[in-house]
Amino acid sequence: MAHRQDGATPPTPSAEADSGAMGYELTALDVDAYTRLILEDSAEAAAERIQEFHELGVPLESLYLDLLTPVARRLGGLWDEDLVDFTTVTTGMGRLSYIIRMLSRDTGAAFMREGRRVLLSTPPAEQHSFGLFMVSEFMRFAGWDVRSEPALSRGALIDTLRDESYVLVGFSLGSTKGLDWLKATIPAMRRASVNKDVCVMVGGPAFLTDPSLVDLVGADVMARDGREAAALAERAVSAPMRLNQ
Repeated sequence: MAHRQDGATPPTPSAEADSGAMGYELTALDVDAYTRLILEDSAEAAAERIQEFHELGVPLESLYLDLLTPVARRLGGLWDEDLVDFTTVTTGMGRLSYIIRMLSRDTGAAFMREGRRVLLSTPPAEQHSFGLFMVSEFMRFAGWDVRSEPALSRGALIDTLRDESYVLVGFSLGSTKGLDWLKATIPAMRRASVNKDVCVMVGGPAFLTDPSLVDLVGADVMARDGREAAALAERAVSAPMRLNQ
């Protein structure tokens, strides 16, 4: 939204592509239009629009952070405010997930590097997992071996960390409903982990709204988006210690 000039109308993809211009910056108007497309049209139409943005020179990272992520947040907001029903939001999120898989397939991920294993999950009561999906893609592109399982139970999480070594464990939280679960789970997880230097990362709307919750649940660091999550994960590899120390 910061890039948008009030009253400005973005050029159409066809006009911009014909002129040979590159580096088109996504605007709030694009987010508005793509949200409507995701809600009202088909996954194929949404994919075609992504291809048009690609032809305009919009980089993959910008598509993730400046288009798909804001659209997902808007869908969640529409649902929270009872402006659309559950089926409509679920269909829209399914289309967004399809787009992410398409981009992942078309661009390919970096080769996984030794010693870079990450486990990503959400509290069992968490209803929004798209953010986790987005972080998973950024981590894969950065060469991480990612295991992403929303809503793992505490027992399953502890058993996994007791049996397998992970550099980092990440949790996404959309609301404060899962705070008590995280507060009890993170210490138990550390005690059980075969890697005693495991780094715990959190993210999602709940922590963005109130960063003090990071310390409350006993996490090491907060990532604001997938790009920052990948960067912080690299720090955890180079300095195997709690990042907030």
